[in-house]
Amino acid sequence: MLIITVYQWRNQLEILGERAFLDCQPSYPWRGIKEISAEEQKAILAAWEEDPGFGPDQIRNQLRRQGITIAIRTVLRFPILLQMKTASSGEGDLSKGS
Repeated sequence: MLIITVYQWRNQLEILGERAFLDCQPSYPWRGIKEISAEEQKAILAAWEEDPGFGPDQIRNQLRRQGITIAIRTVLRFPILLQMKTASSGEGDLSKGS
């Protein structure tokens, strides 16, 4: 992992100038949208079908017990679970009123 100190930032600011320094867009190759493998998709859906009452964090924990490491955000990318989460939190439910 690349570690940049405040002193290095200050030196870059002096060398590049303020406008160029602020316009600089560093590359982070390890960041970005991750692809979900077919095995992970099947595991997520199997855990959810096993107990439809599970939320995303509970599904993640069940998969972790099986040795599958996955992020909660990855679990939330499944439309079925996303609909369940918004329905249980009351988001988008106009019948409750404000």
